[in-house]
Amino acid sequence: SESPIPPFNDGAEFEESVFLDSAPYAFRMLTKRDRFRLDYILEGWKENDIQYPAPLNVLTAAYAIHLDVNAKQGKSGYDPHWGKFTELARDFATSPLYVFSYLNRWVRHQGVETARIEKIRLYAYQFYPCFDPYTKYNRDAEALIVEAESSLNHPQKLTELYRKFYRANKRYNPKANAVLKPIDIAAETILKAESTVFQGEALVAAVAAEIFKLMERVHASTAEGRWIFSKREVEREAILDFARYFVVEVFEKSFAGDRARLAGRQINLIRDTCEFLYRLEDDKENG
Repeated sequence: SESPIPPFNDGAEFEESVFLDSAPYAFRMLTKRDRFRLDYILEGWKENDIQYPAPLNVLTAAYAIHLDVNAKQGKSGYDPHWGKFTELARDFATSPLYVFSYLNRWVRHQGVETARIEKIRLYAYQFYPCFDPYTKYNRDAEALIVEAESSLNHPQKLTELYRKFYRANKRYNPKANAVLKPIDIAAETILKAESTVFQGEALVAAVAAEIFKLMERVHASTAEGRWIFSKREVEREAILDFARYFVVEVFEKSFAGDRARLAGRQINLIRDTCEFLYRLEDDKENG
């Protein structure tokens, strides 16, 4: 400009200085927009009181997960299967809990019981917050800071509640089914319960009763698992807390009382997430 007056007073007035020109649909789904201030790329941005993660981190994490899970080494050489990247982006845009679903998919592809704890930490602490603006990783505490709006809130609370009264027998690398017994029993009980009879507190009581039966067998060493409380009344209260949260907060509120969600993808997302959160807590305890 020939004017002696500068067109901008400071850098804050440059609202958008980076454009994703004809960006693939997957990019737009992952980064939430296609125009950015330059500092947004590495630092993220805040909008409507939500702190969004840095687009470069988001894309890096998405690429890493994709290559981890979808890439194949075949007879004709290495195939990154980029055609599946859009599916991954769509999944993560649907729910960030798919991060743990993809980790579980990697486990199945490897034919192992579970991932090494270093890999679980990578997915939970480094990758997951890239897709959930309501979750941050606190490096000092080595813990996730989860806000109420986060998709991680329900799985984290469920895991915390059932770990109070139940643990898998093996302290190191237990099987997924052993880790998730209370979750599976709660879901199965609701699916089998007559909807016209079991609602509200009656459904809570039904779920709690089935988990009581599990813990009876655990105490008698006739079922896989470890009990935590020797005082059965304290254990009963802990089981009721878990049953009430599962029924009221997850099934009735989050799933809108839709039983089909307890037999489909949404409960599987919760299962996968709870499993890896459980393993992270086990790792902390095992030291």
